[in-house]
Amino acid sequence: MKYLLLLSLVTSTHAAQTKPKILSCHSSKEFITAYNFLKSKTELKLEDKKIHSIALKVSAGCTNSAKRFLKVFETLTRAEVDSRSSLEYAKKYSNMSDNSTEAFLTIFKETFLKDFLDLDIKTSLSLADKITTDDDKNIKTTKEDFQQIVKFCKKSSGLELNGKKCSELALEVLNSSVKYKTSIYKVFEDSFKFLTNQTTVNLPSYQAIDIAKKISSYGPKAFENFKETYQFLNKKELYSKDRKYLLDSALEVTMNSTKEGP
Repeated sequence: MKYLLLLSLVTSTHAAQTKPKILSCHSSKEFITAYNFLKSKTELKLEDKKIHSIALKVSAGCTNSAKRFLKVFETLTRAEVDSRSSLEYAKKYSNMSDNSTEAFLTIFKETFLKDFLDLDIKTSLSLADKITTDDDKNIKTTKEDFQQIVKFCKKSSGLELNGKKCSELALEVLNSSVKYKTSIYKVFEDSFKFLTNQTTVNLPSYQAIDIAKKISSYGPKAFENFKETYQFLNKKELYSKDRKYLLDSALEVTMNSTKEGP
């Protein structure tokens, strides 16, 4: 019995002390690639010490760090971002994952380009950087949710969701995606459709979008809980004609869609 108890304690202690996986990196390759690239960019007028310092920072990002550095720098400079800012973002994302770098660039393009949100460079960079995390397991979901929100904004006539308003909507929904570590866009979309459907709630779009944002902030089960509560109470004669009561009550129940575990 004592042996089993001791073994259990040792096992649990070992699990608690498990260290992150250690990767093997070809740092010299990353350093040399970044160094030669910067050396070739004579228009940057960088001193050798500065080039060395930046290349060293890039080499700390391990596999593909120089590739990420070059990709971010060249994408941003083509978009006419100033060289200093391009270098700073390139250094930062050289030390993040391939998926995070791809998400950053995708979000930047879709906020900046005229065919999408058409925001100014400074706002586009800030938004893309704010949304992008180094959580490699969930960053693809965040990127895809962002792209879905942009599509929603572009196709939703009558909502007047310009670039600024759409970016604000994206931040609210994506904060929930990051918080719950899963896609939340579908919760938002399903909520909006239910709220605007003439056979269900039949709210004006501008009201529906605010309530849909609230619902989506309560996690992946939120829409299901909201819909079921609304439909249940709507069947009761006492409540069926009081839409405000139905909405408020359904939201109250929806707020209990998540609970902190032990």
